[in-house]
Order: sequence, then C-alpha cells, then structure tokens
Amino acid sequence: MAERDLSLTGVQENSKEHPDIHPLHFSLADIRKHFDESIALTKQQFEIADTLIAEEQIEKAKTIWRSQVVFFEGVLDFYLHEICKYALYKIYVGDWNQTEKYKAITIPIRVVQDAINSRDGAEWFFDFVNLKYSNSVFLSPEDIKDVLNMSGVEYVKVMHKVFPTVTENEAKKQGDKILREQYSRRNQIAHQMDRSHASAEQADITKEYVEQYAENIIKIADAVQCLILEKDKEPSC
Repeated sequence: MAERDLSLTGVQENSKEHPDIHPLHFSLADIRKHFDESIALTKQQFEIADTLIAEEQIEKAKTIWRSQVVFFEGVLDFYLHEICKYALYKIYVGDWNQTEKYKAITIPIRVVQDAINSRDGAEWFFDFVNLKYSNSVFLSPEDIKDVLNMSGVEYVKVMHKVFPTVTENEAKKQGDKILREQYSRRNQIAHQMDRSHASAEQADITKEYVEQYAENIIKIADAVQCLILEKDKEPSC
C-alpha cells in the first residue's frame, strides 16, 4: 500500500492528527450512489469507442477501453474505502460486533490523547480511519479480503453471493482468480501502457472484455451492499 509523499507540501507538524474539516458521514445509500454514478460515467466512454470503431480508428478505441479498465478499478477502490469507513465507525459506536482485525488497529498515542480531550464524541475515530486508510489500495485479492474481513463483511461470503451456485470455498477461489487477473491487467495498463516487458508489444483488448470487467466489479459491490444491509437489519437483497 503506497504512501503519499508530503515532504514538499508545507504541512505543519502533527497536522495529520488535526484535520480542519471532519470527513463527511455518508449513508449506505449515498455510498452506493457514488459507486453507481462513477460506473455510469465510465460506461459512457463506450459510446466514444463505438464511434471510433465505426470510423475504423481501432487503436484509438482500444486506448479508451484500456482507460476504462483503470477507471473501473478506481471505482471499486473508492467504494471499498467508503465501505471501510462506514463499517469501522459502526463497529466503534457499538452497532456491529468487533472483528479481530478491528481489535488489532494501531492508533498513535497522540491520536489517543486527542480523543480523550475531544468534545466531538466519536468523530475523532472517523477522522482517524479516514486518514489512516486514505492512501491504501484495496484492489488485490489479499487487500480486499483484509479490508472486508476487518470491516465485518466476510470476504468469503461476498464471493459466495457473487458465485452462488458453488461452495463457499470454490467461490473464494473464483473470486481470488478474477480479482488477481483484473488487478494485474490494470497494473499492466496503468504502468506500462499494456505492453509486454519482454517484447514491448501491446496486449489486445476488446469491448466484451471490458464489459465483463465492469460486470465483475458491479457484482462484488452488489454482494457487499447486500451483506451490509443484513448487518444493519435492513431489507436485504
């Protein structure tokens, strides 16, 4: 999980622990709305690619498809960040049961001291979680599993909702495989323009591939959403 370099930004010492503005609390419906809006905006790029295909500008269309892969992964990453904050706050205020990974969260003593003196109730914890995970990347199977399990939304149950016709163990394997392949392709596009290090040739890409890529991400968000509704004792999917 890469950390952002703040050495040249002029941030005052310890300012990380004292945000001037509290991050906003979003409802589960708001979080899903952000996800759906971002998915829709990214899907609109298919129209541009279709126009380029009609004009026989195939390589330009493929460039758009590649960019969509990176954007769709970004949509999933941001969604999981919002879910993480939502869930950890629910745990902190006692609405959900604590998870083992939640109990193992490390909090700097300066933050603890501020929390003791805080008049903002539980807001200090939401501020802390927002900052702590803001630079984390939740896209590899391992990182997605960790953040979901920490948040009380079991990874294996998510994958079983995505692949309901197989056992939980097989669903986990299929989920691992898809996430690993998609994350690898995203990195190949983002970091080397989809080119092979051995030959420098670009991997091929199709509209159908990108459509399935998006569908996989939507299914994961659907499954997470359903499980959280169950935990919140709301009408489920």
